[in-house]
Amino acid sequence: MRQSTRERALAAVERARIAVRRDPKRLVSLEEAAAQSALSPIRLHQLFAHVQGETFGAFVRRIRLEYACGLMRAHTEWTCTRIAHEAGYSESSDFTRSFKRAFGLPPSRWDRSTPLNLGRQFDKNRQVAVAETGTLGPGCDTPAFLPTPTAREWKVRIERLEQRRVAVLMVRDATEPERLKRGFDSLEKWLVDRGQLRDERTMMGLSYDSNYETPAAEYRYELAYEVDAGTQASGDVVVRTLPATEAAIVSCRGGYEAFVSAWDYLGRVFMPPGEWVPGDGPAVERYYNDPRPRGMAYWDMDCIQPVRRASDIENR
Repeated sequence: MRQSTRERALAAVERARIAVRRDPKRLVSLEEAAAQSALSPIRLHQLFAHVQGETFGAFVRRIRLEYACGLMRAHTEWTCTRIAHEAGYSESSDFTRSFKRAFGLPPSRWDRSTPLNLGRQFDKNRQVAVAETGTLGPGCDTPAFLPTPTAREWKVRIERLEQRRVAVLMVRDATEPERLKRGFDSLEKWLVDRGQLRDERTMMGLSYDSNYETPAAEYRYELAYEVDAGTQASGDVVVRTLPATEAAIVSCRGGYEAFVSAWDYLGRVFMPPGEWVPGDGPAVERYYNDPRPRGMAYWDMDCIQPVRRASDIENR
């Protein structure tokens, strides 16, 4: 795909992803998403599958199901019928069928804590990798998220994060250290070429996907960096706005095991059930060190989870 064509494709896919994630309860149609980019539905279908690695329809269904799973984690007192309603399913039976098809068990049998992407029917490749090697693959010293939450305690602080404009580069198979290193190199060069690399700014990692529900094949990780207001997308880099949000933050230093534990503490110990539940926007890793000199094996970072108060929605 030629560069100018790829830039247009990335922009179209970015608009489609934003539209779906803006309201996961509503099934955005391919025709609606295509109209926003002045493309035919067939063309957007082709571009989306090429860039995202899954079809538009599969993406829409997955995002709504994972939204429902997030509600189940955050609101353990809600029935599956209410979860289905809150997530936009027309019938609770539709939700049950979708859940069982994806995870191999009905939602009523899930304990609302165990990572669903450890399930045999849901993610066979990940299950085999853990069973045979005890890891998720190259560069990973331990399985990502185990059936029981981390035993380590982490200090959590709540901060208000203001709106930011960021340049974003998708990194496929980010658990591979060499791929991740090349992503750092590519985004850094893009920033240098545009005079955007600043001492007061840091590299970030973003993911809108779930550590617990998204299968490895669909999990998408992005590198990001704050840029000036007028900065425009080009090449493989898109530019988007991260909304202002309250965030739960854990600071950690160490290797893979340390930040997996920090994220697990935020997701399965600190939040559900509690005063705070996951909010809108991506999970963010804010890096204070350059991991490349140490082979992408040591990190000094903040793990940042957007949150909102459970009381804001529990009585709707």
